[in-house]
Formats: sequence, structure tokens, C-alpha cells
Amino acid sequence: MHPLELAIGWAWIVFWIYWLASAATSKESVSGGWRTRLTGVSAVGVFVIAGVLRGRSLAVHSVIVAAIGALLFACGIALAV
Repeated sequence: MHPLELAIGWAWIVFWIYWLASAATSKESVSGGWRTRLTGVSAVGVFVIAGVLRGRSLAVHSVIVAAIGALLFACGIALAV
């Protein structure tokens, strides 16, 4: 596995652990309903996308494109946190 892929994978794991811990301790502002169903659909979507990407069909072979992607990824995580 490429070091960049490994770093991004670990960053996603850390982000999700942080997000789940924050969500577990936050106050619920809106009761269930359609949001609960939307969360389930989102979870299924994440697993479907992960399954598609596991096939390496979207592999990047350019160092410049990989660097731009890593920068955008880091900016997105910084914005989310």
C-alpha cells in the first residue's frame, strides 16, 4: 500500500472516531423522523462507495494530482473539525 493511501486511511479513521465521540456527547436538537432514515441511507452509501473504491478503479498515477488530492483532503478534514 502506498504511504499516501495509508496516511489518508488513518486520517479517516481518526476523523470518524472523533466525530462519533463528539456526536455521542452532544445534545440532541431535533427528534428522529426522516433524519434517522437519512443517516441509515448515508451509512449504506459509504459502504457502497468504499466497495467501489476498493477495486482501485480510481487509482491516481500522477504525483501532482495525488498531492493536490491530499491537500484538498486535508483542507476538507480541517473544515469539518
